[in-house]
Amino acid sequence: MNRCSASYHERRLYEDLMRDYNNLERPVANHSHPVTVYLKVSLQQLIDVDEKNQIVFVNAWLDYAWNDYKLRWDKDEYGNITDVRFPAGKIWKPDVLLYNSVDSSFDSTYPTNMVVYHTGDVTWVPPGIFKISCKIDIKWFPFDEQRCFFKFGSWTYDGFKLDLQPAKGGFDISEYLPNGEWALPMTTVSRSEKFYDCCPEPYPDLTFYLHMRRRTLYYGFNLIMPCILTTTMTLLGFTLPPDAGEKITLQITVLLSICFFLSIVSEMSPPTSEAVPLLGIFFSCCMIVVTASTVFTVYVLNLHYRTPETHEMGTTRWRLRLHAFRRRLGPIGVATATASKSEWNTLNWQWLWAFLGSIDSAQKLEPNNTRTLLLYWVPYFLKMERPGIHLTWESLPSLLPCSKPKRHSESLIRNVKETENGSRASSLEVERRMHQYITATGLSNGIYPPHGVKTVLSNGGLIHQNGDQSPPQIKSGSPSLEPAQQAQLLLLQRIYQELKSITKRMIEAEREGDQSNNWKFAAMVVDRLCLYIFTVFIVASVLGILLSAPYLIA
Repeated sequence: MNRCSASYHERRLYEDLMRDYNNLERPVANHSHPVTVYLKVSLQQLIDVDEKNQIVFVNAWLDYAWNDYKLRWDKDEYGNITDVRFPAGKIWKPDVLLYNSVDSSFDSTYPTNMVVYHTGDVTWVPPGIFKISCKIDIKWFPFDEQRCFFKFGSWTYDGFKLDLQPAKGGFDISEYLPNGEWALPMTTVSRSEKFYDCCPEPYPDLTFYLHMRRRTLYYGFNLIMPCILTTTMTLLGFTLPPDAGEKITLQITVLLSICFFLSIVSEMSPPTSEAVPLLGIFFSCCMIVVTASTVFTVYVLNLHYRTPETHEMGTTRWRLRLHAFRRRLGPIGVATATASKSEWNTLNWQWLWAFLGSIDSAQKLEPNNTRTLLLYWVPYFLKMERPGIHLTWESLPSLLPCSKPKRHSESLIRNVKETENGSRASSLEVERRMHQYITATGLSNGIYPPHGVKTVLSNGGLIHQNGDQSPPQIKSGSPSLEPAQQAQLLLLQRIYQELKSITKRMIEAEREGDQSNNWKFAAMVVDRLCLYIFTVFIVASVLGILLSAPYLIA
């Protein structure tokens, strides 16, 4: 009996409310007054942020509220009914739309029922999956903050007919489901009025702002940390010995890995030229470091495998003395200014002679800066020492010109090699005195065999192989010597020549070995120097890029 009574009162209420009701009529008693509509957005879920297409997918509920004076009733007359439902479109509703919607249907709300209370208050809560356009600022990606918004406004009513106001608690996130990629530190709402050139009336709108902060844990463990570890592997390439044959392979593998990570970042970033993402700058720096390390690795291998036959790490360098050239050129330059065409050829030869003369007067025996740096100065500062050589500040050769290289005690043959010019002078002095003695004693024809005669040593005696085995002839009128003395002098002369040849070969072999070792040591020095330089550069780059971000952990 009560159910029938309730249905009867509700049916009668619907009939009375819809009698003479027009859903196109604004619910105001005075047409000059605006309808005040309150709007609140209840955010349910942040579905996705498409940085590439700059679209944000949001699940939200829109809460509209206004008062319709034609939908009021006395609840005591209708069985104490306080509220009824009307389908969307049955009664008047505001034509409020989302301005920045990119949905194919533009209005993506679901047409739910409207709840009407006996006081005339109408509540309409249509849910929807909204696709809004949002300008994505990728400058600090992945340590970025985005500010997206919902902009709602009436499509046809101006501010004099529909007054759109934010409801209490205009942006509600109490039912928000937290997103794993984005955090919402703050939400705000603002109201603004815009005037168009066509119309003097204001057009109000409500803007609901989403302040989103990207969570960095995913990118830190899946992009940044692997990239840092991969980049530091390039430092291991400077510790590998060149003979291992894997230095260049390691560097190229690391370079390909960095390129792969960079391609992932480019796919995640929107195709814009307004800014380069911070992560892209980081990967670009890593790629530059790895590329430079590959280049230096090739250079190190080039140094390591150099030989004296192809390259020589000289101890001297030529330096053109310009002041000598100017001094030689002085009178010629004056004559050139007043020279006639007939004298021009002569002056040209004088110019060439002055230039060659200045080169001839160039300074020699100056320390080679490359050799000095790679073998002495850089190893000293890097605390690198070769076996048998202890570098001190006093023992470092000077980099200035006209400075004499310092002696060291690496080996006897090396000292002989360094004093090669003095040894050559002593050898020439010995030969000169021997020649004077032989000439004075008249043994020049006796000691030195005739042309075409080969002298060999047999059983302790000398035999001249010229068809006969006659002793050397003594020049007439010369002082006579015993045959044994003649043989001893000849033997000493031959021994001296052989010792000179052996010493020369030993010096040359030692020089070639030292040069080869010097190239290998220079390669080690460059390797160690690159290890320190690239370590400092990688640490500085990582700290500089990461510390410049607005935040590190969200």
